[in-house]
Amino acid sequence: AFLATKRKDVQLFYDIKVHTDSTYVWKFVRDQERLMSLGSCFTSQEMLSRLDVTDGSSFNVDILHPLARSFSRLNGQEEPPQSKNHRPFYNSRVNFCSSFDGKLQPREIKTLKELGKSAAMWQFNREKSFVPK
Repeated sequence: AFLATKRKDVQLFYDIKVHTDSTYVWKFVRDQERLMSLGSCFTSQEMLSRLDVTDGSSFNVDILHPLARSFSRLNGQEEPPQSKNHRPFYNSRVNFCSSFDGKLQPREIKTLKELGKSAAMWQFNREKSFVPK
């Protein structure tokens, strides 16, 4: 929501780096060109038809499809013709990084893990508050 309100602000550029220590996640996001291509698929079925699953890899399309769609929009890719409610962002860029690539110090990795755990707990508690009792 924050970036959506700032979409037209050409004075600022948002350079977003997402670090992961999950090899499961990394196998999907490391090829960012492929992720952009998958993000151009309007439906998850269309995306499934483009994926090569002959290598025995498994994935959750309910997670991968919205991730690829959001990633491509945040990186300024035009939307498919069927998409009437979404517009690309021209003032942001998202990059995925692996914690195992050797670019981070152990202290930085520890901080990222703590922040990730905090974000996960925040999300869990937020969703729990919406569950009727």
